[in-house]
Amino acid sequence: MSSYIQKSKDNLDAANGLVDGAWYEASAHSAYYSIYLLSKELLNSRFGVGYEEQKILVNGPNSHQKFIKKFTECLSTVSNFEPNDFVQWFYQTNMLRNKADYKPEKLRQSIYEDNVKYARDFAKGINDKFKLY
Repeated sequence: MSSYIQKSKDNLDAANGLVDGAWYEASAHSAYYSIYLLSKELLNSRFGVGYEEQKILVNGPNSHQKFIKKFTECLSTVSNFEPNDFVQWFYQTNMLRNKADYKPEKLRQSIYEDNVKYARDFAKGINDKFKLY
């Protein structure tokens, strides 16, 4: 198993544990990075977007937006696969991570619980389709 997949799984476990322990804001970071790391491995192993090319995508302003755009472009080429939910979950977890990391306001507990569910659904769906682990 690649180190990115293991880190993705570890982050998902952490997000679950953080929500269970009522560390809601912290869970947003782990949920997002679970998706991001799994996507790094998927782009590299299934779409030929190597880690060096990915490094270029995540440099500078809006870096994660560029990465998500590349992810979306690649998934859109897969026949018999509807990427909309996966792209939406990716964007939503990124937005919540930004709010949790950089904004002082508190959000409802259910928002963080849903966020972790999105990360779980993302991992399950991507693995079911692409058999990464």
